[in-house]
Amino acid sequence: METVFISGMGLIGSSIARIIRQKNKAIKLLAEDVKATNTDYLLKEGLIDEIVAFEQGVKAADFVFLATPVSIIKQQLQQLGDLPLSSKTIVTDVGSTKLSIMAVAKKAIQKNKQLRFIGGHPMSGSHLTGSQNGHVHLFKEAFYF
Repeated sequence: METVFISGMGLIGSSIARIIRQKNKAIKLLAEDVKATNTDYLLKEGLIDEIVAFEQGVKAADFVFLATPVSIIKQQLQQLGDLPLSSKTIVTDVGSTKLSIMAVAKKAIQKNKQLRFIGGHPMSGSHLTGSQNGHVHLFKEAFYF
């Protein structure tokens, strides 16, 4: 894995970025978020390498994390059904509900045979939000389904 793209740089997405950065500084971290303050902060702190648009990030990545609200994850999966993807790219999400996400993912995979999706759900979180509140220990001793 050389390039990771994270869509959604709030608490969960920024914590994933921190963990990756701590474990392997050679991995290129691309990110996007609707709140520029989230990505700007992470870029300034050296926790991500570049802010990119969704389509650009997906096309460049070996691994994609969808760390946005569930409604946006479903929209992104629909979009992935229409995008040319590398056969090596793996996409996962951190959404709190799986039934509706997996239904949309199934349709997207039927449309795009290159889409390799693994539904995920970290059993972790905080009452705090935003990229500044992420940390490398957010998932410590937590289950990730």
